[in-house]
Amino acid sequence: VGHSNGADVIVDMLRDFPDCPRIDRLHLVCGATEGDFQKNGLNAALRAERVGKVEVYCAGRDQALRLAHTLPGRLLGYGTMGLTGPLRLCPAEASQVGCTVWPSYGHSDCWADSEFETTMTGFL
Repeated sequence: VGHSNGADVIVDMLRDFPDCPRIDRLHLVCGATEGDFQKNGLNAALRAERVGKVEVYCAGRDQALRLAHTLPGRLLGYGTMGLTGPLRLCPAEASQVGCTVWPSYGHSDCWADSEFETTMTGFL
């Protein structure tokens, strides 16, 4: 599970370290990483079976990623997968990718005490 910039760290690790252990299920929560699966390497990781399934989580009220989508945010290198969801999936791998949208959540609301158990259960 990677949240925000943690999602970017995981995506970079998969791209830069092809010998890393296989990930059965990858959960990218409000990812501040590139949403384009061609550019971020997730299509290739799925194709090579280095990742079994990917679930992308988008928060409908994610103000942090809206700021990341501005010029200063782009200059800092923040991606907006948590806003866009998965983009440019290869058809052969599309069945291995899901997208959960939380319309009323902000960037980190899934980690609030009142939501934590539901969030963690959803990952299982």
